[in-house]
Amino acid sequence: MAAYLLSWNPKNFSNGGDGSKEGTLKYVIGQVIRWSCHSKKPKIGDTVYLIKVGGEPRGIIAEGIVTRESFEDSDWNDSHKTRNYIEFKLKDFRPDCTSGLLPMMLLSSACTGQKWSPQTSGIEIALQYVEQLSDLWTKGRNTHSLLQFLTWEYETNFKKTGWYEQYIATCQRSVEIKRKNHVTDEDVKVLWYDASNGVASVGQGFMYKKEFNSNINFLKKWTLEIIKHPTTETYKQVLKDWKLEGDFNRTLWTVINRAFAAADPVNVTSIVGQSYLNDIFKCLKNQYQLPMKPSKNWLIDNSNLLSIIYPFINQDWDIHIRNILLWRIYERISNGVAQKDVSSSVREEESKYMAATIQAQNIIFYGPPGTGKTYKLQGLLKKSYISVGAVIESLLWLNQQVEKLSWFEIVLLSILDLGSENSVAHIIKHKFFQAKLHVNGRESNFAQTAWAALQTHTITDSVTVKYNKRIEPLIFDKTQTSQWFIVDAKDEQLAEYQSLLTLLKSGPTQAESVKRYEFVTFHQSYGYEEFVEGLRPETNDNGDISYSVKPGVFKRICKLAQADPKNSYAIVIDEINRGNISKIFGELISLIEVDKRKGTENELVVTLPYSGELFCVPANLDIIGSMNTADRSLTHIDVALRRRFKFEELRTDYSLLSTDIEGVNIRRMLFSINQRIELLLDREHIIGHALLMKVDSLDELFIQFKTAILPLLEEYFFEDWEKISQVFSHNGFIQEQKDARSIWLDAKDEYAAKSYCVNLEILLTGEAYKKIYADIDDAAFALCDNAG
Repeated sequence: MAAYLLSWNPKNFSNGGDGSKEGTLKYVIGQVIRWSCHSKKPKIGDTVYLIKVGGEPRGIIAEGIVTRESFEDSDWNDSHKTRNYIEFKLKDFRPDCTSGLLPMMLLSSACTGQKWSPQTSGIEIALQYVEQLSDLWTKGRNTHSLLQFLTWEYETNFKKTGWYEQYIATCQRSVEIKRKNHVTDEDVKVLWYDASNGVASVGQGFMYKKEFNSNINFLKKWTLEIIKHPTTETYKQVLKDWKLEGDFNRTLWTVINRAFAAADPVNVTSIVGQSYLNDIFKCLKNQYQLPMKPSKNWLIDNSNLLSIIYPFINQDWDIHIRNILLWRIYERISNGVAQKDVSSSVREEESKYMAATIQAQNIIFYGPPGTGKTYKLQGLLKKSYISVGAVIESLLWLNQQVEKLSWFEIVLLSILDLGSENSVAHIIKHKFFQAKLHVNGRESNFAQTAWAALQTHTITDSVTVKYNKRIEPLIFDKTQTSQWFIVDAKDEQLAEYQSLLTLLKSGPTQAESVKRYEFVTFHQSYGYEEFVEGLRPETNDNGDISYSVKPGVFKRICKLAQADPKNSYAIVIDEINRGNISKIFGELISLIEVDKRKGTENELVVTLPYSGELFCVPANLDIIGSMNTADRSLTHIDVALRRRFKFEELRTDYSLLSTDIEGVNIRRMLFSINQRIELLLDREHIIGHALLMKVDSLDELFIQFKTAILPLLEEYFFEDWEKISQVFSHNGFIQEQKDARSIWLDAKDEYAAKSYCVNLEILLTGEAYKKIYADIDDAAFALCDNAG
């Protein structure tokens, strides 16, 4: 049977139109109730859920079975009009959190694809959620709404790995410090310096390395005191001495709070920001009808929080599970925005003295073709920039996803997730919007960015938005009270965004590989616009063209690296010597130097010409290039690039080659060929081992010579077949067609060019390959014979 939502807004009326506007419902189980219903789809026997959508707490408060299908009757609010109604028999009624109201937080978390704020009654529950909703409703009987949510969160999303394990380990470290009565440098680093230490992340409020080093004795002293006496008195004294005795430029509230959280997880949660506690207090008061009132003292508020929620915590959960689940409440109400210190006393400006925790490297691997440059890069990427089989942190994963999206797409996805009508102030607080701000390093003009995206994509017949430069798709509109909404959320052109929303809300998976690099190939026409940023044309359905600034591959990877300073990132540039370096890098050529990176002593910041953004290259971004020296001599590479990179040459590795393929010593054969190429041409055009590594027979050797080595030498020597024959020690591979002139020119012309061909019959014989190295003294092969 189908299931439907009947909406009730107590701000408008007490029920479907038969009662007063007192804002309460007075029903009894078994009662048959008439309710206005816009839809005519509900049939006898279908299930209906009554959802409270106006005023907190919001959520499902009743369940019933349809007893009478859609019928027309006089409007409850205007007897001169008619309205459609249905009747249902009440099965269960839970008007408040104590009796088991199914909270909106749980509904929107468990059934993400369902609209839970219907403006009219009769919205059908999506088929995939019908059974799940019934199960949630049944489990919630006689269970407080808060316990319902926490239980679902625990059963659905909680894992005793990752954060849970790290949290326990850090708290155990505090136990060991107390037992030994001794604090090590590593203890202080974990508890105070690390941006994320298992208890909580302090985001951009973390301690600068210079501050940490100059205050380590102060921190050791207070680490021991906090662990021994994590009291309100200690808390006040730490804050006092922080300013009097410590050498700090600012009060790091979240860092201090985190130390107390690690010392006493029984009485202190992992919610280390006062503003976060305030948000949770507000949520518990409004959404769960609990008597919450913040005291403005973080430690006292923790105690009050744990005291009030104690009756709604499963006693089988340990303190670490309890604290993690409480943080999940904040994640839900803040849409998963990462912890960040918003205390007024903390200043989050970047400092040029903030030490880089990861040393960047600029390196170019160069060598002739086939010497393993690509293989070297693949191994390096796999080792240092790819994490396989690990679950990426949710916030880092979200950063990687939103980095690829435009501001329009971010705003659209935020509204799709929020549902109904939303103010700009509400939209910019959404986790997608906040993540995009974080990745872009934006510190201002948040609302203006949202307004621009909304107005640009507003429908043309909007009566509230007067804006000329509209761009397809036109999907937004605004109410008279400045509430933005999507005109038709079921529009076919939004289908892909609905799918994307589902992906973003599902988060990373165990099977996902974490890739922290970008790959690009330079060529003669490659430019600044593709690499850093540039204008891109956009055309609407009317053919009107507009231009917007789009980030290039380098700017994108820089943003991702900056948002994840704990890990190394890389941009790999293949054929780096083939591009016009000054044209591609522009003003960034100085910024890529290792000692000019973000957080270093000589940090450089520039203003990008298209976007006007301040830009700096992060210290955890490695720039790795490769170049084929046969394409262009190393001596010709841009001088500005040469002095900013280290160079590692890759040569032919003869140890990887066989010494006996049907009697042919492949190792000596290739060594002989390369020695002659160096003498006749130069060392940059030798043949790499990769061309012959997989050769197992003469037939395969024949194929490699015919399809790879001979064409390569033909290009190297500009079809000078005499020299090519000399490379092979005149073994018969190259044969002069002595009669060609007399046959084809009908005369002997002494000025006509000589004609050559490849003798395929000889190319098939093992003796011919042996002849390449046969007449050379064994001592000359010492380098290749002893290779490896």
